[in-house]
Parts: sequence; structure tokens; C-alpha cells
Amino acid sequence: MNDSGIPDRVKAFIRDCIDSIEQLEALLLLRRTPRRPWSADAVSAELRTNADSAGRRLADLARLRLLDVVPGPDGGEPRYVYHLDGAHDGVVADLDRAYAERRVTVVNLVIGKPLERVRTFADAFYFRSERPPRSGAAPDSAWEDEARG
Repeated sequence: MNDSGIPDRVKAFIRDCIDSIEQLEALLLLRRTPRRPWSADAVSAELRTNADSAGRRLADLARLRLLDVVPGPDGGEPRYVYHLDGAHDGVVADLDRAYAERRVTVVNLVIGKPLERVRTFADAFYFRSERPPRSGAAPDSAWEDEARG
């Protein structure tokens, strides 16, 4: 556990597997109904989101082996079922609990990911002595000392 109240393994799972709130809510929805096969349309209706977008999120979760894909009736739209195994279920249960108890913190962890990726990408274009200082970070050059004041 850390100062955010979110277990480190949940933070790591979010970092590695969750790219949007829609994806998070789809995963938790299917986890809460582990034997029910869900179509993208049914998930979109439940989450009040776009069916195409829901379908992409479900497919992403299936690629991560968090969901199983089962054929739809008469070979139609595929259905998705929560993948019951011990490998991820514990951390997904902890994520579900964290989302219920500390929703804003979990949302910030999810939506903060792209910003961190952009920062990392942008930092690659700075020479070490030109990189702007991070708030609270110790300067790593005389230039940063001078720039601060």
C-alpha cells in the first residue's frame, strides 16, 4: 500500500492493462457477472457508451487474456466472458474494491497514464541540460539551478 491508498499491484495493473475508464468499467462489469456472455451492444447499453467503442475495449481485454471470446448465436457478433483464473482475478478484485472506495484516485491513475507517456516522449527530445525541471525534483544541471531563481 502507498500514500494514495491504492495497492502497488493495482497501480501496476492499471499501468500495464487499463487504458480508459470505459475499459475499466467493462472489465469490472464482466467480472461481476462471470458466467454471462456479453455482446458489445449489451456492454454499451449497460455502460451507456458507444457500441463500436465498447467492442474495441472488449477486444483489447480479450487480447490481454482477461476475457474469453465465445461465438455469438448463429455465428453472429462474438460474446465476451470474464476469464476466470487465479493469475489476474486477485488484482482485478482489488481493483474493483479500489474503484468502489477511491474512485477519483483510480480515475486519476487511468487518465494520468497518457500524460506520463507524453512527458516521457517529450523528454527524449531534450538534451540533459535543457530538460525542464520536474516539480519537486532536484535539478540535474547548473542551468536548472539558475532557471529556478
